[in-house]
Amino acid sequence: MEVLPWIYSKVLRGVDFSILEKPVAKIYYDPNIQNFDYDKVYTKQIKAQLDALISDYEKKEKLQEQILKQINEDYAIAIKDAEMAIEDGGLSGG
Repeated sequence: MEVLPWIYSKVLRGVDFSILEKPVAKIYYDPNIQNFDYDKVYTKQIKAQLDALISDYEKKEKLQEQILKQINEDYAIAIKDAEMAIEDGGLSGG
């Protein structure tokens, strides 16, 4: 089972990463089968929490990218407006 196919390179505000402090599986030796096994219920619960983390992270990352794009667009418009005002004599350059 592939739980985390990626590693996040940045921490986003508002995303709870505390699930990553827990083990993703609990392995134990089962003498009845003379082999190792894992707690399937626990692993299923953790996987659901990891899926929620991934979804939350991706939503917040997309929102952050949209906000940054809007800030850059607004900045470019403000610079263009200021340059036009200077050219029209509305602002003094110094």
